[in-house]
Amino acid sequence: MVRKLKYHEKKLLKKVDFITWKSDRDHREIRIIRKYQLQKREDYT
Repeated sequence: MVRKLKYHEKKLLKKVDFITWKSDRDHREIRIIRKYQLQKREDYT
């Protein structure tokens, strides 16, 4: 059984988009790779 979410938890979840969450992470990686001029993606991870 799952407990009921508290007010602040509900509020935080409203700001999260679970559908595009994975692609947002990739977008962040690309921005960091460009910023630090990394040659390979493996250098970041």
